[in-house]
Amino acid sequence: MTALRPHPRLQVDEGVLAQIRKLRSTKDPFMSASLFKAIRIQERVMARLNVDFFNVLNMPGTNLTGAPTGIILNQLSQNEGRNVQVTLRLQW
Repeated sequence: MTALRPHPRLQVDEGVLAQIRKLRSTKDPFMSASLFKAIRIQERVMARLNVDFFNVLNMPGTNLTGAPTGIILNQLSQNEGRNVQVTLRLQW
């Protein structure tokens, strides 16, 4: 893995770099992410669009066999596939 270095003219907080390095090196197969956008429709009406991604990396689980051959098959996954959930919330 190459080292993460910011552009020389870019000022980046070391705490942010540490979080990015941790994210790149994590082995968590169930990583989730979320995006949202708040939109003001009128003075008293607001909409919020959420998009949630579950198992973003789509890492397969490994079923270990009890067979004496020691062969590991990836035909079936212990982990769920990638899921996306979209939500729209209106506030007034």
